[in-house]
Amino acid sequence: MQKFDRTKFKELILLIARECEDHNYFGATKLNKILFFCDFKSFAELGNPITGAEYVALEHGPVPRHLVHVRDELKRTGDISMVSRGNQQRIVARRNPRWELFSPAEQFVIHEVIRELEDDDAESVSELSHKFVGWQAARAEQQVTGRSPTIPYESLFVSNEPPTREETEKLSSIAKEHGWSFN
Repeated sequence: MQKFDRTKFKELILLIARECEDHNYFGATKLNKILFFCDFKSFAELGNPITGAEYVALEHGPVPRHLVHVRDELKRTGDISMVSRGNQQRIVARRNPRWELFSPAEQFVIHEVIRELEDDDAESVSELSHKFVGWQAARAEQQVTGRSPTIPYESLFVSNEPPTREETEKLSSIAKEHGWSFN
């Protein structure tokens, strides 16, 4: 598993802020979810998250564990500022992100996530993240233990949906190939 890359995490925040600056629905909640979906989608499609950030399950969805510290660092260095727009706290990029830190495949994932979530407000993007089994499990653990466990990237491969007929047939075919049996 990729270790947390603080530099890439900072640049991804700047990149998202720059790309979403004209979006109607872009505030702190949406930033959290875009970061989450970028890292987890990259893990699913490319085999590694973009930043390797740890995400914890809070009431309104996954949040990067180190976001507040990194955001405060970006504010101190003048790379971002915070502005209020209605009830949104927006991060505004004060410099261009360093695109060269991201591979073309990572850039594609980032653009795809931003495009997919562009018209979603904070509430709908939070609801979308609540469907994620990893968030549900971490949230349940948090309610029992009082700790904020990290949501494992691998949990994105777990579903609470029953398998489709095609998936069941494919699994049966693979099992037959290998001589496995299920009782």
